[in-house]
Amino acid sequence: MTGRSITLMHKEAGEFLERLSVGLDSVPAAAFISGPCVSPEMTPVITAFTLLNFFFAASNSAISEGQLQVLSEVVSGPAHGRPLALHLDPTLSADVRRAVVGGEAVRRTPHFILTFGLCHSLQEVALPGDSSSSAVVLHVVLWLAPRPELLQTLWLQWKPRNLLLFSLGPSPGTDLLRHEALSGVENVALIGLLSAQADPRPDKLGVYTVLPFSPGGVRLLGSWRRETFASWEALFPDRFPSFEGYTFHLATFIDDAPNLYNDTSRTSVVGRGVAVSMMECFSAQLNFTYTLTIKPPDSKWGAIENGSWSGLLGMIARKEKLFTINGLAFAEDRNADFDRSELITMESWRLFLAMPQPLSKWLSLVRPFTPTVWAILLVLLLFLVCFMRIMAETSDNYIVNNNYGVFGGGSSGRVGVATLRPQVKSSHSSAIVSWLELYGAMVCQSAPVLPRALWQRVFLAVWLPCCLVVAAAYTCNLVGIFTTPAYPQRLASLQQLADSRIRMAVVDDGSFSVTFLQESTDPHLHRLQQRRDVFPTWRDAALALSKGTHAILMPETYMELLLLETLKQEDGWYTLEDALNTLQAGWYFRKHTPWKSKFDHGIRQLSWFGLIRHWHKVETEEWIRINLGRRHRGGSGRDAAAPPLTLEHLQGVFYILVLAWVAGGAALLLELLTHRHQERLATMWRC
Repeated sequence: MTGRSITLMHKEAGEFLERLSVGLDSVPAAAFISGPCVSPEMTPVITAFTLLNFFFAASNSAISEGQLQVLSEVVSGPAHGRPLALHLDPTLSADVRRAVVGGEAVRRTPHFILTFGLCHSLQEVALPGDSSSSAVVLHVVLWLAPRPELLQTLWLQWKPRNLLLFSLGPSPGTDLLRHEALSGVENVALIGLLSAQADPRPDKLGVYTVLPFSPGGVRLLGSWRRETFASWEALFPDRFPSFEGYTFHLATFIDDAPNLYNDTSRTSVVGRGVAVSMMECFSAQLNFTYTLTIKPPDSKWGAIENGSWSGLLGMIARKEKLFTINGLAFAEDRNADFDRSELITMESWRLFLAMPQPLSKWLSLVRPFTPTVWAILLVLLLFLVCFMRIMAETSDNYIVNNNYGVFGGGSSGRVGVATLRPQVKSSHSSAIVSWLELYGAMVCQSAPVLPRALWQRVFLAVWLPCCLVVAAAYTCNLVGIFTTPAYPQRLASLQQLADSRIRMAVVDDGSFSVTFLQESTDPHLHRLQQRRDVFPTWRDAALALSKGTHAILMPETYMELLLLETLKQEDGWYTLEDALNTLQAGWYFRKHTPWKSKFDHGIRQLSWFGLIRHWHKVETEEWIRINLGRRHRGGSGRDAAAPPLTLEHLQGVFYILVLAWVAGGAALLLELLTHRHQERLATMWRC
């Protein structure tokens, strides 16, 4: 045999194969031999061994009708309603290809046909409707002989979630079920000829699958019977019923209270929290163990830096860890490179600011009423003094020469006070007495005498209840003010914060806050982004917040606990009323993790029964007990103990007392001076 008869050029080999294939001239020969080993830039050479494979491919028209019938039963049975992606071995002859795609079940099902080596992806191939989703499509690989390179090509180009390997040759190729290329496929099954030991009947097909965590690995589900494998679950059973004691190495950051934090009551670092409670539940059900990391090498959560992932997600991307149980916010860039779990919690992101310094406690004496109310009361008293003077001067029951007061009378028995100028002095004294008696009713002092005139009694019947209401309102408000500190007006909107001099405190740890500020289109956030300061840790940022110079954007629960730990008080901060964003949070796995669905199912169950919410409350209280030394978080109002009164609360009363002493001393000094210079003053008065 000459060299030309041993090797054939690409075109000649195609023509030779075309003559061997039962006259199917319409199928191009290039479709049969296209594959990963063929490069269009070089002239492919087919060796004698490859030529023998082609001879074998030409003779595969003898494939039994039973195999095609089983394929048809799979398409019309467990795979009914699912679009198909048929991946054909290049060595299949044209008549076999036509027999595969010409079946009635395949023709009635949305499908597309590909030959290995053609560089397509699922997004480039359009199926009718919305059936191109990788979670729905069933990828069917038909080959004559097991070829690992075909599986590698399939995974690199398609990343299938549902895969059926259909062997048309004498060897089923069950060893390939352990191939690394299938490690990311969620549902895998293989249909091929059974060995004589498994079933002595010729041409009997069996169904195989692989359990990655089981010692045996490959498992025979049984010989093919349409009744046995009538459902999708029968053909693709759960490949991960148990993890068989496998140890999962997790990427964690034990600084995420109450989700995951360190139990400082232990001598060593021991993680606990909501995530640990969930993992303990899953490990008992699925039989696995796990390890935690104290923190990532760079102490970051996870962000793209210089084209690669950092922090927790970087450890997963580099395949150092399998997944993380820290509650990370779902984001588009993270979802593109990792598999996210089911929703675990909804977290509100708010702006935290330092509480302004409380008002001086001595002002508590005037705070029960607003300045407007105080002004109204003062004007009302002045008006009533003038009104009472006018009414008293025109009344016959009022005796001017005797200083009986507003409500006095001749029969009262009170003795008047003698003055140098009875007519003038009594007028001024009556005004002062009127003021004192009207004001005395305001402070719950009774009238000294019962008035004789009818109009005075009517006035007293109206005035005293009004004074009682005012005094009761003042006293009740004063009690409430003593038990609650007062603060000046706080910032209430994002615009007010942007207009103030407060700066933003951020930490470059790969969290969502930095990305949110950078990508936000809100003009107010853009102004805050321009005046931000980067701190090494969030605790340093919290200390800056306590000074009133910075604001922090973080998840509400996490930041509240961090501020409690850092500032050791519960009233040292407040948040803007409206949340800037409400994000979904959960766990992240490696991309194409086939057993992620087991954890998703567990998360849904725990969420439905309210256990996640319950654990969140329990772990929050436990964190407070461990780190702050008390069982429950402090409250306000009736739930909190009233603070004891101190001298600071009462200093307003002492200020008034001192002022009264000063005024009384001044009046006494004025009276002494007047008495000493009485004759001189009388002479000046006569003049």
